[in-house]
Amino acid sequence: MKNVLLVRHGESAANAGLPTVTPEDIPLTEIGREQAEAVAKSIPFCPDMIISSPFLRARQTAEPAVERFIGSRFGLWPKVREFTYLSPASCIGTTVADRKDRVEAYWNAADPDYVDGEGAESFRQFMLRVDEVIKKLNDLSAKNIVLFTHGQFMKALILEQQNVNFRKSDIVGKMRLFREGKGFANGEVVWLEGVQAKQ
Repeated sequence: MKNVLLVRHGESAANAGLPTVTPEDIPLTEIGREQAEAVAKSIPFCPDMIISSPFLRARQTAEPAVERFIGSRFGLWPKVREFTYLSPASCIGTTVADRKDRVEAYWNAADPDYVDGEGAESFRQFMLRVDEVIKKLNDLSAKNIVLFTHGQFMKALILEQQNVNFRKSDIVGKMRLFREGKGFANGEVVWLEGVQAKQ
């Protein structure tokens, strides 16, 4: 088996309740930068590869680890970006609190094929992306991997990889189980189990 550590990015401006513009450009707060430093110090092996979402908050969280492990390969993987299910254009200048009613309506509708607008994706599209990442992780020759990503992506990846009931459910069932699943704190580090070493 491979050693795969998943890291949720540190506290971002959105997590701190501040208004934001585009999902990909939300920066870390000072607390988030401190969390990123702590994560880098806590990694228990020398990674063969460090992977990050291209979103700014994930890249900023990965930076201290990249600096610590200068011999490790580093790559940006667009497919490990956050699940953006509300149209980014409709969220410009809003806070998490401002979007709360829309978020609740989205999940209560439980429509896995609904796309809110340009730049958003459906839950079905999101899960196809998760499946592609699982395959890519299995196909990598690297054995020790650290992946800097986002809370919802981490949740989906772990459920699909490690939860048999989730994996056997249809897409509507997956959407409901996903919504009920446990989230992750900013800067939380979790092992992803069951990723096969390449023979």
